[in-house]
Amino acid sequence: MQQYSIIIVEDDEVTALNLKLSLQKQGYSIVAVCDSLNDAIDKIETFKPSLVVIDISLQESNDGIELAKKIRSSYSIPFIYITSYSDDDIISQAIKTEPYGYIVKPFDPSSLHATIQMAIFKFDVENQRYKELN
Repeated sequence: MQQYSIIIVEDDEVTALNLKLSLQKQGYSIVAVCDSLNDAIDKIETFKPSLVVIDISLQESNDGIELAKKIRSSYSIPFIYITSYSDDDIISQAIKTEPYGYIVKPFDPSSLHATIQMAIFKFDVENQRYKELN
C-alpha cells in the first residue's frame, strides 16, 4: 500500500491521539494534528496532505465545516468528517461541503481505514476523469 499523508483536525486530545495511533498502525503518515481552523489551514499549506480528517465541532463551534468549505474552494485535497454529531441538521450542513466520508464517533479503526481508502480512490478517479475530459 502506498503511504498516504494525513492531517488530523481534532480538538479533543484523547480522540486525536487515538486517531493518530490507529492511522499509523494502518500505515498512514500523520504529518500534523491540529486543534483549530487556522492551525489546520497553515498545516495544509505546509504539508499538502493526501487527505484531511476533520472533526466538525472544533472548540465548541462548527469550524470543521468552515474548514471543509475552505479546503473545497482552495485546495485539491479530499477530506472526511469524523464527528459525534449524527443529527439531520449537522449532516445536511456537512453534505453541502461534499465530503468523501462521514464517520460517527466512536470510530472503528477498520471502518476508518476503509473510508479513507475509498475517499482517496474516489478522489483519484474523479481527477483522472477530469483530466481526460480536458
